[in-house]
Amino acid sequence: MSTENKYPEDVKAIFEKAEKISIALKAKLQEPATPKLADLFLPKGNKIYQHPDIFTLLQVQKQPKIQGLYVFGEITRHGVIPKYVGISRNIIQRLRQHGWGKIHNHCTLAYLMARADHPGKKTRTAFDPGLFDQYKNCIKQYKVVIYKEDVDYNLYFYEVILAGIFQTPWNNFRTH
Repeated sequence: MSTENKYPEDVKAIFEKAEKISIALKAKLQEPATPKLADLFLPKGNKIYQHPDIFTLLQVQKQPKIQGLYVFGEITRHGVIPKYVGISRNIIQRLRQHGWGKIHNHCTLAYLMARADHPGKKTRTAFDPGLFDQYKNCIKQYKVVIYKEDVDYNLYFYEVILAGIFQTPWNNFRTH
């Protein structure tokens, strides 16, 4: 959880650190051992459980909640391409929602993908909930890396800066 909640003293330093974070995360996405979203959770019956080695797979220390950012990358013949940068106060829970969420508010990336393929549908309720399954299955095949960040303002800045550096097609900072 957030250890401090104050404006950064040096915004230029935030940009410089974001550049270093982007290099590290992009390199991590290319590693063969970097897991796909599907590798992090195990379906058993009607339930989804986190993999017992989820923290090892994500290369982070085990703790009840991890606040930070995550990057989804698509595996292509040219390497892994970052597609989406997200933030959360509970990354493990959020990742589970992206791949296995039951309602559109949980699987927001699947909604964005569905909306791009069906431009005539303007609201989330206009979609058949089953349609999201095909997009969630696509997301489950994305590789995922995370970066732990406890300072809220840094986290918000990093999300926008990294989405810009990576030019992720699914990030959109348009407000309601």
